[in-house]
Amino acid sequence: MIDYFTGLPRTLRRLLLLVLDSVVVIVAVWAAFAIRLGEWWPDMLAQAVFLMPISLALVLPICWGIGLYRSVLRYAGYELFYTIFKGVTIAVLLVIASWAMLRIALVPRAVWFIYWFIVVALISGSRLLLRDYLLRRFAGEGIRKPVIIYGAGVAGVQLAMALRHDPEYSPVAFVDDNTELQGSVVLGLKVSAPDQLARLIERDQAEAVLLAIPSASRRQRRNILAHLTGLPVRLMVMPSLTELASGTKRIDDLRAVDVEDILGRDPIKPHPVLLAACIRNKAVLVTGAGGSIGTELCRQIIQLGPRRLVLFEVSEFALYRIEQELRTLCKSLAHPPELIAVLGSISHRKRMKIIMQQYRVQTVYHTAAYKHVTIVEANPIEGVQNNIFGTYYTALAAAETNVETFVFISTDKAVRPSNVMGATKRLAELVLQGMARQAYRTRFCIVRFGNVLASSGSVVPLFREQIREGGPVTVTDP
Repeated sequence: MIDYFTGLPRTLRRLLLLVLDSVVVIVAVWAAFAIRLGEWWPDMLAQAVFLMPISLALVLPICWGIGLYRSVLRYAGYELFYTIFKGVTIAVLLVIASWAMLRIALVPRAVWFIYWFIVVALISGSRLLLRDYLLRRFAGEGIRKPVIIYGAGVAGVQLAMALRHDPEYSPVAFVDDNTELQGSVVLGLKVSAPDQLARLIERDQAEAVLLAIPSASRRQRRNILAHLTGLPVRLMVMPSLTELASGTKRIDDLRAVDVEDILGRDPIKPHPVLLAACIRNKAVLVTGAGGSIGTELCRQIIQLGPRRLVLFEVSEFALYRIEQELRTLCKSLAHPPELIAVLGSISHRKRMKIIMQQYRVQTVYHTAAYKHVTIVEANPIEGVQNNIFGTYYTALAAAETNVETFVFISTDKAVRPSNVMGATKRLAELVLQGMARQAYRTRFCIVRFGNVLASSGSVVPLFREQIREGGPVTVTDP
């Protein structure tokens, strides 16, 4: 019967619900008198029989007007029941007022309360039964995987509510480190301690544990992984707070835990005042703007209010990609900077000087370099030309055009270098240190990067690909 109902057109389903509610209103009038007076068919009801059409004329139109019949039952939540409560309450008050003005017959005051309660209970109950049936039916169309949610806080509760309508996952339990939450019941699911994970997985045949702590540090994630060691489940994580706040991800956009989640470093909060000192209302040039470090640097710079941002890149495709991305970001800024894309090589000294003069550059972030150890090892001449002489030409152009600040992005491989790439970066550092001792107005700075996970040439994507293909996993011979 319910399957036939769900297969009907939406308009016809609304009319059937309207008929159902009409029966509810009539039954509620009779039940209110019967309960109050203790008789199946009280004589007083015969005198107040006009209360039925008056109730129908007020309750149904008001419920229709506030949107009760426009709700999609499968996704009905607390808002629907609040709508029922509000609509029925307003309607009953109007029925009482109308009945008092008409003075047809006396009605005991308790009847009104019983009548209101029955209408709210029956209309809400019918929607609740339909919703639960529809949820079970649609969930049963596919095999939902039982999962355990790690984290019973706000994020965990929101995730569990979102997964109620998910065709793939079905929450069966909560796990949380907070001892105050352990033993409590949240959304019908019991909250257990982390040391109960093995028992819960075996009992509920859970296939995955969903980490619902978006603010968890990598150390916390490693501790959680320690609890899962040896257990036949996957660990999946929900989006970070940044992704949720920006709107790029939904709370139920789950993904498998990645290497970066474990190996990465906890972020150190920057000092906006220090960052803005060289950027806000200034003309900034980024060399290697299309590289893995340069692109992220440009994304950060554009948020700090530069007057002009010059993107300098040797790769046409990389330059086009970062320019298009930044132009999209500029649409959301109150005061977007002037974006200039320049195609060129840092090895062209005169070209660098002309660019800095033309756009009156005040700050240079020099990220352009050859960074792949094996490639530079096989092509040492190009590595020297680009990493050493390219850096020298760029720094010299900055000094000759009175650029205020020149920031050189170096690498930790420049410390006691054991390869050509590291040696070229170390020599570039020495060049800048020598220039800093001369009487230039430009302030020269050097920043050393460690291993940048997921950057161009990072070992993590390589390891992931090797593992996916069944190995072997290769490492450099020390």
